[in-house]
This record gives sequence, structure tokens and C-alpha cells, in this order.
Amino acid sequence: MAWVITEPCVGEKHARCVAVCPEDCILTTDTADQYFIDPVRCTNCGLCDMTCPVAAIFPEEVIPIQWRHYIEKNKILASQSALGREVNKMPSLTVVAVTYSQE
Repeated sequence: MAWVITEPCVGEKHARCVAVCPEDCILTTDTADQYFIDPVRCTNCGLCDMTCPVAAIFPEEVIPIQWRHYIEKNKILASQSALGREVNKMPSLTVVAVTYSQE
């Protein structure tokens, strides 16, 4: 089973899925308008689906019909990544933890 990122991600790129992916298989390019999943590296854990704030990620078998063309788009983007073309992981983030005490 392959996971596919669809229409709701276009122009969004929240990157929560990237942050939780244990295989670092969710990528993008400088020119792509969304993230995509490398199906070779993906282990089908489903964490990306559970964390996507725009509900853009589906198993290939259950993608809504209006977004089925994203299967091919993701394959093209993943094949470009396999060729080493301009693929980027999520930009570096700084995480700040704040603790509060009640006094």
C-alpha cells in the first residue's frame, strides 16, 4: 500500500507529517507546491495521515475520486527525488519549550 498526499496540501505545506515520519520519506522540491511521499522508503505506519491538519494524506486505495490524479503526481515527484533532483526535507525548525509553575 502506498500513501499519497493530495489536493488539501497544495499551497499549505504545514510539515507536521514531515516531523512525525520515522523514515524521512516525506519530501518536497523548491518548485513543488506540496509534499510527497517516497513509496520506496515509506513503511506504511500511517503517522503522517494522523497528523495532517488538512486531511490530505490517504492510502492509495481509498483516495477520493476527485483526487486520484495525485497518485501519478506523487509518483513523478518521488521519481525525481530518486534521481536526486532538488529534493528538500522540512526546513530546520527551532523548538522552544516553556514550563510554568504555580506559586
